[in-house]
Amino acid sequence: MHISVIAKVVGSIALASHGVVAVSSTDYTQVMPIALTRSFEGWGTSLGWWAQFAGRLSTCKHQALMDLIFSRTKYPSLGLNIIRYNIGGSPPTAADGTTPADPLLTQHKGVAAFQTSPNVWNWNADMSQRRIAIQAQQMGVNIVEAFSNSPPWWMTISGTSRGNYNGGDNLASANFNNFAKYLAIVVKTLRDKDGINITSIEPFNEPNVMWWQASRTNSQQEGCTYLPRTQASFIPILRSAIDSSGLTGKVGLTTADEYAYNWSLFNLNGGTGYGESAKANVHGYGYSTDQSWSLTRQQWRAAVPKSVTRTWMSECGGFGQTSSGIIGMASNIILDINIARVNAWVFWQVLDDNPDWTLVLPRATCPKCGGLDPNTFDPVPSNGFYGFMQFSNHIRPGSVILSSSRSSDLDPCIICVVVSWNPAKSVLTIVAVNSDPAINYMHTFDLSKLAGVSSNTPMLAYRTAVGQNELHKQVANPVGTSKGTFSYSLPSMSITTFLLSGVTVKL
Repeated sequence: MHISVIAKVVGSIALASHGVVAVSSTDYTQVMPIALTRSFEGWGTSLGWWAQFAGRLSTCKHQALMDLIFSRTKYPSLGLNIIRYNIGGSPPTAADGTTPADPLLTQHKGVAAFQTSPNVWNWNADMSQRRIAIQAQQMGVNIVEAFSNSPPWWMTISGTSRGNYNGGDNLASANFNNFAKYLAIVVKTLRDKDGINITSIEPFNEPNVMWWQASRTNSQQEGCTYLPRTQASFIPILRSAIDSSGLTGKVGLTTADEYAYNWSLFNLNGGTGYGESAKANVHGYGYSTDQSWSLTRQQWRAAVPKSVTRTWMSECGGFGQTSSGIIGMASNIILDINIARVNAWVFWQVLDDNPDWTLVLPRATCPKCGGLDPNTFDPVPSNGFYGFMQFSNHIRPGSVILSSSRSSDLDPCIICVVVSWNPAKSVLTIVAVNSDPAINYMHTFDLSKLAGVSSNTPMLAYRTAVGQNELHKQVANPVGTSKGTFSYSLPSMSITTFLLSGVTVKL
């Protein structure tokens, strides 16, 4: 079945007082009751770096941070339900737990490996990340994926988890079986010992980018290149190791966390390892809302094998805290959901000392935070936090993604709209982004094809517009009409979320 979308745009310009030109426009969208994505899985974050820090915080600071990220009862909160657990590959840290044994690994970016030599295991490693994962599940996280940035350092060609010296393959061929067994044993142990219910594993993180080079002094994090032939050889070995651990039907394979859609498309077209995979991931970097990137998303979706039934945008960040950055994040979320048709959207690090890369600031006054310090840590939501809330608080797991006026449009995304319906709550959610820096749009939503939408339908509206100091602010409620439509002004550089209760969608 296909969504029918009718959209038309009529522009107008009106003169305002004081000789200033106030630009406005009208926009019309019709939504039909046909699904783009039958079940949206939710919103998440990778643990890894920030969890290394947060797991050692005092109880009060720790809980304040966890509430901001995972709570469904406290406000404000992102309400995330997905975490990605980073299986480490670095030497153990120093006795204080904060200093990496490899001096070129910066703070918290070297996750300790559980296996330190062929026959030696340390199950006291990585307690901070494990603490976060366990509590996150207690707070409502229901999907856990494991991923690896690098094999344990002693399995690599270079002897370091920061990559090979020439940027090439770094998993030694003699250690293919050892690495596969390592991942399988870690996943099984975390499931059995800690109750961390890992249901999928991604062994390759940005494997083709060629910038994981130990010779570079700015290579300060775990990373490993796996050329396509290496990926294709390793995936069946990993599948066998997982099955041998008794995890058949419990843990699926995911491939491959490439840096951007175009990189992932290269792998998909080459067929690298996807025959063994139940899920395809992609990172959303190199982002843009222009036609070429929309087309690449469309091509990526078409290239995903029919046997792969789940797709995630599994990592993105670096949007910053300005109006343009937050609008860029929102626009890309909508394009990823509408065009790439991903089932989940995962932010990289919800906490970072770089304000451009975080959703939670380590403290209120933080232009350049200069490291994460437990003594001064006092978590504060950033502007981007509230922009992300416009989606994560309202398009909830299990929702059906419906069509919008931009669901198949490859033009630059000026007015972007994503529509979802939560069958468990009978709530229709519409998130509309106006990325124009000057034009306010009077947008009319025609929902007349959806059952239960009338002038009496309860409606709420929330908006984030950094330039207007609106941060997930409840604004005036829309007013419905007898024909199932409502109109609302979308200010320039704004994200507006509408909630309509008691809506039935017959798919």
